[in-house]
Amino acid sequence: MSLRSVLRSEDFVDQSFVSLTDGQSIFSGIPRLSQSFGSKGLNYNHLRQVIDDQRETAGLGRSQIHVASFSCDPTSSTQQRFQTAVSHAGFKVDPVDYRIATVTTNPEPIETNAIPQRIQSLAPRLSNLIGRLSHRDNLRLLVVSNCFELFDSLNELAERPNTQVGLAFFSTLLDDRWRRVGLATAGCSIKFIQLDDYIEFLFQQPIRSPIVFTQFDSNNMEVRGLSKY
Repeated sequence: MSLRSVLRSEDFVDQSFVSLTDGQSIFSGIPRLSQSFGSKGLNYNHLRQVIDDQRETAGLGRSQIHVASFSCDPTSSTQQRFQTAVSHAGFKVDPVDYRIATVTTNPEPIETNAIPQRIQSLAPRLSNLIGRLSHRDNLRLLVVSNCFELFDSLNELAERPNTQVGLAFFSTLLDDRWRRVGLATAGCSIKFIQLDDYIEFLFQQPIRSPIVFTQFDSNNMEVRGLSKY
């Protein structure tokens, strides 16, 4: 499904309780998390359940629509099957061509035989979606992402009347810049939901070795995880 199709879908039009998932942030974090439990992938059906439950805990209400954006190769049948599986888990899939999502550095490496760094980011796509949602009354938006480039858009939106905005991600993997702007403290308008408590549920694997979590100050947490899982 293209971005245009997502935006024109009956489920997206005029909905105010929306969740956006940044697939690239999740893919980037899985290798670090999997060192402790050996999982190869996240269960998106479980992710949707956690998102909805934690939205209610945070006062955002259950999602009327879940959108998941992914960097992908449009010619890959394997990735197409993955997108189909994610859609069956209850997400509107928003595929982004990996060539568009790839941030390139200087094409001429400074060092001999050095390989140019390639980083993929869905920040422009997610910013587009956030901007299109910004005019909606009583917006309740949750973004699952580690992408700090979304901070200005989310923070400005969160300070609007009758609007609530949240960010969900694994605190142990969180870009340190989120902490520098006061995420999860009383001074930040963006609610924070940490997903660390749900790792075994999300990846359907028991943790084999300890994961050192970087916890936020519990006295300042906007939202803390439930123990129901």
